[in-house]
Amino acid sequence: MFGKFRKALEWLGLIETVNAILHIEFVRTLLLPTVVAVMTGAAGIFGHVPFMRIIMATALAFMGTAQGMLRASEYVERKIR
Repeated sequence: MFGKFRKALEWLGLIETVNAILHIEFVRTLLLPTVVAVMTGAAGIFGHVPFMRIIMATALAFMGTAQGMLRASEYVERKIR
């Protein structure tokens, strides 16, 4: 099933397009941590969590995601050298 779907996407050229979009610097450095923070905030709001905890969790989610991406990039760079 997935093989046919993948062949159709390759034929349309969408796999290369999606791959290029996901590797843009804006997506890696700003968009992904922001999406994680928004999802954390939305989960807190839908879970009826107090607003102060939502603010703190959102900040920590953004920081953790950005820091993790930074450290992963640093690790890859050190492995190459």
